[in-house]
Amino acid sequence: MKFLDKIVKSKKNIILFLAVVAIISSFTLIVIPNISRGHDLAFHLSRISAIKDNLKLGIIGGYIYPNYLGGYGYGNPLFYPDIFLYIPAILSYFGLSVINSYKIFLLMISFFSILSMYICVKGISDNKKSAIISSIVYGFASYRLVDLFTRAALGESLAFIFAPLVIYGIYEIIYGNQKKYYFLIIGMSGLILSHLISTYLMGILLVMMCIINIKRFFQEKSRIFSLIKAAIITFLLTGFYLLPMLEQMLDGQFLFNNLNETSKLLERSLPIWSIFIEFPYHVFRELWIPTGLGISFMIIVYYFIKSYKQTSNFVRFCIISGLILLICSTNLFPWDICQSILSPIQFPWRFYFLVVLMLSIGAGLLFKEIKSNSDKIFNKILLFSIIPVLVVGILNFSEQNINEVGVYEISFGEYMPSTASKDYIVNRGDVITTNYPLVHNFERNGLRLEIEFSDNEQNNSLELPLLYYKGYRAIINGQVIDTYRTTNGLVGLDINNIESGTITVYYAGTTIQYLTRLISFVTIFSIMLITFIKKRGEKSEK
Repeated sequence: MKFLDKIVKSKKNIILFLAVVAIISSFTLIVIPNISRGHDLAFHLSRISAIKDNLKLGIIGGYIYPNYLGGYGYGNPLFYPDIFLYIPAILSYFGLSVINSYKIFLLMISFFSILSMYICVKGISDNKKSAIISSIVYGFASYRLVDLFTRAALGESLAFIFAPLVIYGIYEIIYGNQKKYYFLIIGMSGLILSHLISTYLMGILLVMMCIINIKRFFQEKSRIFSLIKAAIITFLLTGFYLLPMLEQMLDGQFLFNNLNETSKLLERSLPIWSIFIEFPYHVFRELWIPTGLGISFMIIVYYFIKSYKQTSNFVRFCIISGLILLICSTNLFPWDICQSILSPIQFPWRFYFLVVLMLSIGAGLLFKEIKSNSDKIFNKILLFSIIPVLVVGILNFSEQNINEVGVYEISFGEYMPSTASKDYIVNRGDVITTNYPLVHNFERNGLRLEIEFSDNEQNNSLELPLLYYKGYRAIINGQVIDTYRTTNGLVGLDINNIESGTITVYYAGTTIQYLTRLISFVTIFSIMLITFIKKRGEKSEK
């Protein structure tokens, strides 16, 4: 254990070691000149490019990407938060290529995911060596690496940063110092702003933990209040994203409403033997499935079973819940009964996100509690944790590389209005259509249209080359008029019998968007102010 002893001697050594783990886990980013073609890579590179374009237009926090679909705009940020994508977008804005900005961002994700796991286990166990073990297992977990590189699942990859903080926060609320509920706030806020499906899965786990410990909550009611405070503050911090999304969903249907994922869950569930395989594959199946957990996690489970009597209740919860969640990803789980409840997760193997989380935490805590053979356990875990790094790395080498960003990619176009069609938009072009003949011309600046018209002799309606989202405003001859969604899912407006004039159309946003941003800003400012005052008070007391 001399190696571990050297690492934990100083914070500097620990940070340096965690950085090395992050670099090793992401070595293909350094070795490959460009980047391997992940499943969703084009979509996320397009998002980064779109944010960069918005920055060039002076738009920060825009709800619609203006250059998508030939200028029709795409409301991806209304449904899929992009706040963390401003990091690579800003790097790209200042001169780096989008791909290199993305690669730096992936390295940052790996480092902060590993650091987050260290903070979690160090806080729970008060043992630096345990935290290092968990960080290694978490950092080298094959599913995390497949998410990062093979799937290019950026939202879920970001979720790996915040998930350990959620567990640490709920642990402190239930078992420890409930005043540390701020870890739950940070973790859940980050999860919500990274990936809603991961948030949904985490919600299931948190409910399970609260039910198991309900007796403790009733015995110490102050812990309930800490949980409620964490929930309220989290909602206030993330309301700027959640409520505008809900507003759009209540205003109309979108293509994701038409996707029937429920019936597919059973066929997407994994055969039990697949959880032991160390590489993603199509073998004997039409559908792609990710890697299994790999040998390192099997070693953890083996030593857990062997040392069961020595383990604490929380270690047992971590590892047993991890194994139960693992079963949930397979065809052994009764998907025919639970499909309607769990349909938002789309793929049963998304449970791997929680499995990796809980088994990684359990690994470090188990290491602390086992009285003998700790050297052998560490060496085995370290050795077999490297395997998925090599496997995923080799698979990335075999993939076709991307060296430039292509056209803006909308994936399945889930966030288009349900009556809109990508093919229709392409064929329609950048034109304004009217019910009756009308002399007109227009200029476009992003999502802003300036329309000059004349010789209108009837009650006329215009259909504009803009995808409709609630928040568009039209001004005709200085007077605000209503916009609406046309049957083609585009922005429509009625000019009635106004003979001539100028129309300005732009995305002004909604009252809810402005209010929720203000509330979230005031909340975070208040938290910072209160924290500063408390810290200052503590210093003056000393």
